[in-house]
Amino acid sequence: MTESKSVLAHLTPWFYQPIEDRGTDALAYILNHSAACRGALGGLLRASGLGPELTARVSTQVSEDSQSRPDMVGFDDENKKRLMTEVKFWAVLQPRQAWRYFQKLEESGPGVLLFICPESRIRYLWPEVCDQLTKDAEAPICLKEVPTSDGTRRAREIDTEKRVVMVSWEMLLDRLEAAVLDFGVKSDIHQLRGLVQQQNELAFPPLHPDASAHDFEVRNEHFRGMIRDAVGRGRREGWLSTRGLTWGRTKSYHRRYFSIVDASPIWLGIGVEYQEDLFERTPIWVSVPQRFWPDGAKHEGMVQGRDYWKLPIQLKSDAVGDDVLSYIVAQLKGIADRFVAIQQSHAPSVDST
Repeated sequence: MTESKSVLAHLTPWFYQPIEDRGTDALAYILNHSAACRGALGGLLRASGLGPELTARVSTQVSEDSQSRPDMVGFDDENKKRLMTEVKFWAVLQPRQAWRYFQKLEESGPGVLLFICPESRIRYLWPEVCDQLTKDAEAPICLKEVPTSDGTRRAREIDTEKRVVMVSWEMLLDRLEAAVLDFGVKSDIHQLRGLVQQQNELAFPPLHPDASAHDFEVRNEHFRGMIRDAVGRGRREGWLSTRGLTWGRTKSYHRRYFSIVDASPIWLGIGVEYQEDLFERTPIWVSVPQRFWPDGAKHEGMVQGRDYWKLPIQLKSDAVGDDVLSYIVAQLKGIADRFVAIQQSHAPSVDST
């Protein structure tokens, strides 16, 4: 049987890996099997003012110590490390991650610390990367941003040939695909593009601080996913139950029902609320039957409906999915604890006589 050369076949044995590792392995596979793609990457890097071809080959999982392992390293013809690449979808930037990788570039000559991430994340991730480099407590790096008009972000270290570049997955794959004629390589790039598109569809891109009702409306699938995951985490942590309860949906809401383990078996619901007056504030609310939440038990931002109190769940802006989810879960846990306390304080006393 002829050995398959597709990127999908190359990745199949490694599907237990984190998604960033799959994307990195796919990209490295493509670059190492296509001189045209390496040339396209080189052209992208040379746009930062660098000289000749930097990358003769790339390797993944290059580890010199337990705390610093760039996703992909590029070597020149003399086997010197000229490219440190960190592949991101929606994983957070680790403490000092950019600074540590920048230090791994060769001390003399050109070098690039390259970040690849979804286009919608660049505006948030770039300031984080620059802050890690320029505000490091031990050895800050003097950077000067390089103006661009192509959607990338670029900066150079003062008095050296070292650069920091951030490019979107979409632009990088466009450049690679435009550079090759080989159908097999184009197919591999197409498969990697599918992985990128899948992550963009499944992930929760950061919300802008000035997000509007329209911004919320186009992200209903994301919010429902967050609600599902928040309820799932509460269930795994043991303070929330969904036994006998499911989703409810009308024209005005899409809600996941649940009960609180230490409270009486009364349902609550966390859901996307479509009422315009509520959507302007936040799309996620917890609905509590009024008869189980006394008028005197105020909650900041709560709204009175016909039969229910609606308690707002705020969304964290400029944050990746895991941070937003933790923020939602913390508020939901606070409401659950408050609900238990209200029930206990209003429980009928028992006359021991």
